[in-house]
Amino acid sequence: MPPAVATDSGVPSQAIWNEAWTYKGLTTAVQLLKKIHHPRAAEFEAFAADFKSKFHAAFLAQTAKEPTWVAPDGKAYPILPANLIPPPTHHVYDDAFLLDTGPLCLPWSGLWDAHDPLMRSFADFFRYGPNNKLRGPQTGAISRAVLRHEISSCEPCYSWNIVNSWKTGDRKEFLEGMYSLFGGAISPQTFINCEHRNAMYGNVFVAPLMTWSLRQSVIDDQLAPGELHLLRLVPAAWISDKEETIFENMPTEYGPVTLRCSRSAEGGTLEVSFKGIWRDRPGKIILHAPPLEGLKKIKINGRNYSVREEIELRD
Repeated sequence: MPPAVATDSGVPSQAIWNEAWTYKGLTTAVQLLKKIHHPRAAEFEAFAADFKSKFHAAFLAQTAKEPTWVAPDGKAYPILPANLIPPPTHHVYDDAFLLDTGPLCLPWSGLWDAHDPLMRSFADFFRYGPNNKLRGPQTGAISRAVLRHEISSCEPCYSWNIVNSWKTGDRKEFLEGMYSLFGGAISPQTFINCEHRNAMYGNVFVAPLMTWSLRQSVIDDQLAPGELHLLRLVPAAWISDKEETIFENMPTEYGPVTLRCSRSAEGGTLEVSFKGIWRDRPGKIILHAPPLEGLKKIKINGRNYSVREEIELRD
């Protein structure tokens, strides 16, 4: 995409952020066009593939020019660029927005693989890197950004590392980020969302990511095309022998889904009731065994299964 204003900085740049949103919109449109058998679907799908290929080349070329940082493992990793063409001036927001509107959004958009060492190391840059030492004793939302309990020190709604942890299946990091959004990104008095970490409340910026994370941890229609994943990252605390956990008529790309689960009194059996009202039945439905201590058996819609990492449901 040509240079344009991407953030509050007001400075035009060929921003990663703009590329990510444009590509996400393009590929989402392609999904719809293919579903309705539009005659130009293949054309736009090929265009998206070319977009991605050209972006990869440009991003890696710019990354090669960037400075590096030394991680706790002693290895040097690049500080990834937020722009394919650096903007003409440095702006006060740049340090903070390197996290919030920088390259960590790329896996969400589909432009990069979340498993790539570049993405993993860049999240670690904000967890353990020099920004942690360069922050003063009194910090503001636009200070050098860091991750605190897996959410951004600037704008928690842009904690793309949570989405990346979802993609890679890093349970600890994903759940820490999700719970931190609920605990640190809404007012404890009013439960209203905040924009950033300095007590500006009154908008709903955080609610989509909180709600999305909650839903995806239990009923996930986004991990892979044509697949529905159940209980993949569900918190253990949500599965109780005292009451049933219910996700009822949850919207998915395939139609509404209802899932109920509970644990037997002695703790050895996980009982799951699952039903979908399909518009398009997913090609695969996979239930992931939660990491519950003492779990010996999973009962799904009355049928017994041995405890294993993934159980594919055939009917």
